[in-house]
Amino acid sequence: MKRGKPAPNRGGMAFGRNLMVFGGLILAPGVYGTVEGALTLRWPRAEATITTAELLRRTTTARDAQGRSYEEGWNTFRVLYSYTVGDREYVAGGVEPYDFLMQNSAGAAKMSERHPPGSKALVAYDPENPAIAFLEPGPSSFALALCGIGAFITLTGLWIHRKSAQGIGTMNKEGATEHIAKAIQPLLDRRPRAHGEGGIVGAAHGVLDLHEGIARHAKHAAHQFGGAGEARGHDADGGDALAFSGDGVVQTAR
Repeated sequence: MKRGKPAPNRGGMAFGRNLMVFGGLILAPGVYGTVEGALTLRWPRAEATITTAELLRRTTTARDAQGRSYEEGWNTFRVLYSYTVGDREYVAGGVEPYDFLMQNSAGAAKMSERHPPGSKALVAYDPENPAIAFLEPGPSSFALALCGIGAFITLTGLWIHRKSAQGIGTMNKEGATEHIAKAIQPLLDRRPRAHGEGGIVGAAHGVLDLHEGIARHAKHAAHQFGGAGEARGHDADGGDALAFSGDGVVQTAR
C-alpha cells in the first residue's frame, strides 16, 4: 500500500522562519559594514605618525556551571595619529571602518604591537573628507563576524523550514508528548532529586496531565459541541465535560 505524503510540520516551519528573521537581522549590518569597509581599500594613503597608543584591558567576573568564579577579559586598542593632506594637518583616531565600536581582542593586542607611539604608518583617508581616516582599512573583524554568524543562522533556519515543509519532524505529531514523557519517566524516577527540584519536576507532570485532560475531552467533541440549548455533557469518566453556553462562554465543572 502506497503511503501518503506526510503533512507539513507547522511548528518546525514557524521555528525556521523565526531563525531566518533573526539571522537576517544579524547579517544585514554585517554585510553593510563589510561592503563599506571594503570601499576604504580604494581610499588614498598618507603617512601618519602615531602620537598616542594604548591597549586597554577590561575584565569582568563570571561563574561557570559549577558555581566557581573566574575572570574574563578583552582588549581594546585606542590610538591617535597625525597626518598631512595637501598643506593641512589632521589628527584622527579611526582604527577599523564600521567596527560598530567593537574590536577583536587578539587583533587589538597585535595592533598595539605594530603601532607603538612614535612609529610611522600609512593611513587611508576619505578623499571627500580627509578628516576621516582609518589605521587598518578594509572590512573590520567584527563586521566579518556578523556576516558569518548571520549567514549560518539564516541558512540553518532555511534548512529547518524546508525540511519541516516536507513533513520531517514529529514534535507536533499526535501522541508525541506522551511518547517523550514515557521515555523520560524512568530517568525521573531513578534520578535523586536535589533541593528545589521537586517544583520543576512537578510542573512538568502538571503540563503532561493538562495535555492528557485536553486529549480526553477532545474524544467526546461530538457530545460536547451539541446544540446551543444543551446545558452540558458528561465524559466516560463521570466528570462534566466542557459546556458551551449560547453566548459563547466556556464553563467547566466537576
